[in-house]
Amino acid sequence: MRDLFRKKLAEFAATLDDRYADILRNRILSETPLTLDDLGKKYSISRERARQLEEKIIKRLRDFMKKEIKDFEFLKP
Repeated sequence: MRDLFRKKLAEFAATLDDRYADILRNRILSETPLTLDDLGKKYSISRERARQLEEKIIKRLRDFMKKEIKDFEFLKP
């Protein structure tokens, strides 16, 4: 199951533009995530806008996984 999830995560990441892919890697998936403030400075946006982008990526990822993995909603970590 872990391999399937990693494969689908890589497929999802390939659908993102550079900024979204960077936020996914360095904020959502990182063991030492960048702060919203760090992302804001990096992309010349506010912390709030960085938070909104993060939220949008997570929603898109969830929707992608629901579509790609049967019974995704019922999986527990």
